[in-house]
Amino acid sequence: MGLIKTVTNVLALIVFGVVVPNAVAQNHYFVSSSSGDDNHDGFSVDAAWASLERVNSAVLKPGDSVQFKSGDTFFGQLVIDESGSAEKPLSFTSFGPGEPPVIDGATRNNGDNVSAISIIDQDHIEISHLTIRNFRKQARQSAHPQSAVDSSSTSFTVRAPNAKKVQLHSSRLNWKPNHPKGRAFDNGDGSWSVIIEPSWKKVARYKWIIDGEKENIDDDVSRGHCKARLAAGTIMSGKNGARREWAPGDGNVRNDVADNCKRAGDKKIKTDPTDFKAYGILVKNTGRRVLQGFEFHHLTVEKVYPIRAKSKFKEKAFVGNTVTGIRFETLAAKSLKKAANTRDIFVHDNLIRQTGRFGIAARHGPSRISGLTGTSLDYDVNFIVRNNRCEDLGGSCVLMSGVWQGLLEGNTFIRSGAMVEPSVSVSRGSGAWFFRSKHVVAQNNVAAFSRGHNDSAGIHVDYNNENILVQYNFTYDNEGYGTEILGKNKNIIWRYNISVGDGTRKINVNRPEGGKSQNPGKTLHVSDFAKPEREPSTGVYIYNNTYLISAESEPNIELTAKNLKLWNNLFIVQESGELGKRVYVGVPKKSINMQGNGFSGDVSSKFVKLDSLPNMLELSATGVLSTPESFAFEREKVKASSGIVKNQHPTFPAAGTGIFSHISEIPAEDFFGNLLDEDSQFIGAGIK
Repeated sequence: MGLIKTVTNVLALIVFGVVVPNAVAQNHYFVSSSSGDDNHDGFSVDAAWASLERVNSAVLKPGDSVQFKSGDTFFGQLVIDESGSAEKPLSFTSFGPGEPPVIDGATRNNGDNVSAISIIDQDHIEISHLTIRNFRKQARQSAHPQSAVDSSSTSFTVRAPNAKKVQLHSSRLNWKPNHPKGRAFDNGDGSWSVIIEPSWKKVARYKWIIDGEKENIDDDVSRGHCKARLAAGTIMSGKNGARREWAPGDGNVRNDVADNCKRAGDKKIKTDPTDFKAYGILVKNTGRRVLQGFEFHHLTVEKVYPIRAKSKFKEKAFVGNTVTGIRFETLAAKSLKKAANTRDIFVHDNLIRQTGRFGIAARHGPSRISGLTGTSLDYDVNFIVRNNRCEDLGGSCVLMSGVWQGLLEGNTFIRSGAMVEPSVSVSRGSGAWFFRSKHVVAQNNVAAFSRGHNDSAGIHVDYNNENILVQYNFTYDNEGYGTEILGKNKNIIWRYNISVGDGTRKINVNRPEGGKSQNPGKTLHVSDFAKPEREPSTGVYIYNNTYLISAESEPNIELTAKNLKLWNNLFIVQESGELGKRVYVGVPKKSINMQGNGFSGDVSSKFVKLDSLPNMLELSATGVLSTPESFAFEREKVKASSGIVKNQHPTFPAAGTGIFSHISEIPAEDFFGNLLDEDSQFIGAGIK
């Protein structure tokens, strides 16, 4: 079998609220930036619309589809502000041959489009076969049917939320209020832009006319710092008109002059908090109602970075970084009566690469309301992430935070914590992790080359989780940890996984992202870390896993959990490697039941002595170590001790139900698909 075992079970579509085969679109709309016209009706390829603006202004009904022409690029933000229905979802996809159409949210120098696709309080939506980008620091000019864009264009943009008409008023347009070149178009996010082509080659002065009122800055200093107000482009009241002098050709502000407006420099300009955010697709539930039925598939989401990033070495700033390729965000409920969640999310078969932090994330804020906390309504429900590939992300590929019933299956995570854009990336991350979630299965995933000064495992269980099953995964060369489980968790099951060369991180050496790491790599990192106070997890079951400790590495061991079972795992140390130079047990030894594990190579005697029935073996892996087949041993070489109690499998109460209908509480096979024999146990994840 290959790296990822095929899972043939297909969930009933009604679970997702998206019944695709029965969904008959009422209207098909076509959009082409290369050949369309917003004055068309959009009902055919020959009468296609041209811009995202026109799509945003359309009133869509359940069953409608919007199709973008392959090979075209659309600058700006797609705002989906209508819902479909369970029987008739709204669909956004491509048409025609060629490369998938691109929706690029980076349209201006200060990156006003926080997300390339925005969905707020809407549901029953399918998005597929598009490429989505939003590198806010590297803005492009906005495409517009009345204003073609090329390399010699200059873009002028102003923030004017809720405005109905915006004009550019300029000396280069003879100060004519209604000059056709000065007509601004709505970016759909509170900003308006004018594109001048060819670019002005002489210095120009300009100001804005918003709904007939000329921009001015009287009394500006008392209402906010002059330069900050001008840079933000906010609309001001009074008599004195602002003049802004721009450098010829490129539109960069060279000087701001305005009668009695004081010069900048005497006060610190506050940073816009949205500068730290960027998303490809952002689905936001503000709590008005339950949202359900999302299917995002066959997308390429790439180059999603903010304008600037907070310090990657300050934990608070790291935790607050939400930059994501595809993000579902549900605000915490304010009362039991008004509690709402987001349900039935299916994200599959996507390629996500080069983001500042996450690839795919779901986060439901905790309410801390009596009667709501601990119930499914305080979580996002049925979140399935399947067969996606993530590579070169600044952080992690997948986060499940506040998820009730999450399935992470058949995904590939390559180079989490990458440094593709180090100035706007966190450069730290495990392939996937879970926080404050209940009933999660992670199986048949591959995670390799995670990097960072902390965490950076293949998969890890953070704190405040319950009923988490991690099985049949292959992790390779993740410098943080082979197995990472933090504190305040209940019933964490980690079985039939293979970890190769994980836990190599060294301390007190210069890190490529800067600074020095104080967190050594570990093969087993079972910690009591939690907030607001440390608290050991209860019920941690780590059994029948294979761990290879690579040459020249010296990963540590930490075991801090109550009722920790460590059974039948296989630890193989390559020549010149060492396992457990430091072994830390943070709970009374009676809290740990360790037996029947196999040890080969240089393993700390302190670690071996914790095992009541150790198996001292002589094993070496052959073949290509980056594939799991190298760790399928003959049964006789990894035969379990006869004294060990057989088949003490912990319970996973959600097995066999809902999205876990294909999950067995008691495993029926090993990592390689061999049926498990109750009469003869073995050590490790699988056998030949």
